[in-house]
Amino acid sequence: MTTRKFLLLLGVVLSVSTRTEASLETAVVGVASGFESSVAQLSAVAVGPRLWPGAPRRIQDADAIVSWDAYLREHAGLIAAGSLKPLVSAPTADVDLAPLLNKQLKTSLRYVLGGRTVWFGGVFDREQNAYLSLLVEGEAPRYYNVRGLLDREERVKIGSAVYQISLSANIFNRVKSEIHFENVDNQGERGSFTLKKMVEALAAEGVPVTLSGQFYRVFYTDGLKAGRSDPAARLFTFLTQEPNGDLRLYFIPVELVPAGRIAAFKMYEDRDVGLSQRDGRLKIYEKP
Repeated sequence: MTTRKFLLLLGVVLSVSTRTEASLETAVVGVASGFESSVAQLSAVAVGPRLWPGAPRRIQDADAIVSWDAYLREHAGLIAAGSLKPLVSAPTADVDLAPLLNKQLKTSLRYVLGGRTVWFGGVFDREQNAYLSLLVEGEAPRYYNVRGLLDREERVKIGSAVYQISLSANIFNRVKSEIHFENVDNQGERGSFTLKKMVEALAAEGVPVTLSGQFYRVFYTDGLKAGRSDPAARLFTFLTQEPNGDLRLYFIPVELVPAGRIAAFKMYEDRDVGLSQRDGRLKIYEKP
């Protein structure tokens, strides 16, 4: 169930339909509805243990992984560059990359834990694995593979304390699923935030771009290797939402985007989007 939650939160980052930018709450509900068909096979025995403690855990995990991994592989992936074209003078969007790099790690989900400032966020790697990120001020970000959280809760040292991080799925109202954290030595120090709140925080960090009538959020992230940030595997990510609420994620390795020409990439409904980068800026072309 955890994988579903994380994919949902990234999918609902996209707060608009193909025609106009709708409210975030409407988009959240739309994506949740679209996901119903992807998890129809999850029966009572597959309900998460925090809801129905008697359900067999191994069956739950297997069903959740198969269901959501299959959905992600169908709706997200690396895309290759198509034809190369000469530069034109006026891109549809011109994005400054320096302030965008890993911006989704430092969201409005900001807390003081163990005497340190902490942010929660999220990221994908090139193998389409989803990670919950935790950024402690002055330290390198930490990443927790969501699939791993299906089997165990994480204990992390933050400042002067140790905290337990867990994910609690609400299969009846997915936007109410929660991420919890609590001090293992002082259970009075605890907190949580809903999936909807995390979605809102992540949505604010992507650059909004409309291309051929389709709305996207654009992200620029380090890759991951052995659970650590890998600048050599950076990605541009375009996220969009279909009218039925399904998400689409397009991961583009940074090295595929040329400096002196425009590379065409097939995105929503096989429409070409042109990309070029130079001097720390990503230039996006609606009709390359």
